[in-house]
Amino acid sequence: MFKKIILIAMATALTGATFTACGKKTDDVADGSAVAQAGNAPTIDCSAVTEESLIASVKGATATEDESIAIFEALQCCKIDDKLERNSKECEVTRAIEALDKDKKKLVRTTKVADKLVKHPSNIVRAYPLERYATFWGKKAENVDAMAKAYADEKDPYVLKSIAQYAASSANDSQELGNLFKSMLKNDNDIVRNKAVGALGSPHAVKVEGVVDALTPMINDSNIDVAKRACEGIGRLHDDKAVEPIVAALNDEAKSDIHGSCLKGLQWLWLDFPSHESTSEAAYKASLDYLNKTPRSEKVPAWNAVGAFNSISASKINAWKDKATYYKPADLVAAYSAIVKDTATDWRARQAALKGIAVHGTKADVEALRASIEADPKKTVLQSTFDKALTDAAK
Repeated sequence: MFKKIILIAMATALTGATFTACGKKTDDVADGSAVAQAGNAPTIDCSAVTEESLIASVKGATATEDESIAIFEALQCCKIDDKLERNSKECEVTRAIEALDKDKKKLVRTTKVADKLVKHPSNIVRAYPLERYATFWGKKAENVDAMAKAYADEKDPYVLKSIAQYAASSANDSQELGNLFKSMLKNDNDIVRNKAVGALGSPHAVKVEGVVDALTPMINDSNIDVAKRACEGIGRLHDDKAVEPIVAALNDEAKSDIHGSCLKGLQWLWLDFPSHESTSEAAYKASLDYLNKTPRSEKVPAWNAVGAFNSISASKINAWKDKATYYKPADLVAAYSAIVKDTATDWRARQAALKGIAVHGTKADVEALRASIEADPKKTVLQSTFDKALTDAAK
């Protein structure tokens, strides 16, 4: 009964204008968010929705199911920006929900409520249960399966993005969810693909069937942010099958803009900082091949790729070395030293190489480059890095 009263009080025919940040009226949505807003044409009079009215709508010590649903459905009065993010701080509905939660009004978040919300015409309302999916559905495998099935036919970019954003950590628990993420890789929306790549390129998705094969073509995505995320993320799956597609990208100078991310992908495979648990001789050799590639230029090796192996965890590295018998510090020091000496290489890559020598080599290895630094045309930008490397390097 309460819900009917709320809806009757707020209902109106919306024409011409959209409502933003609850209680304020504006013309059209911001450029770039039109697709998301198209899925969120409010079916209630948002000018009648305020933080105070929503808080006051809870009559008892705790909210009823109907009161909770009515409040959640008012989220359609919020706005989505061009990055497919809800304007949570500005939206009065969000503030009301936060205030009610803080006041322990116990808004009802159950599977029954979620099942109703995911069928709502507003994309914001449909996506909301994802923000608290462990509360609405639960985190057991069967619960995650149920959540994934509830969104199996979803097409809206904002909702799809929200699935990958909030439920990514449960991919290993549900092949249904993993399949949903894989289907998002083919979405026309760059943000959706990026979020899906992030969800799959993670230790949380190592059990998803065919995940490496699914991510491989994403390294060639037309969106550079998606391609970068794929080339690093595929390495986070700790599967040697990832080495070949990463190497293919590293062998393509036209893809030098993603080489930094690709080297990070190899890092996860063979060095695996900070946990130092994974090992991969194939990834190690591929890394050396890239660092030793000649002729060098401003693009290759990419300046942000050379430092991919410059961090180690002192408390864990020795145990890792016992497993990673392929690791030969002298190999890395030789590659880094050649990069430092090569004036055709981007100066930032040469700085990163000096830092790498300090991490994997000794003071003597750094000192061996003193004469080269003294005579270098870029001495002014290399000297301070050289001095610090000399200080940081082991004896």
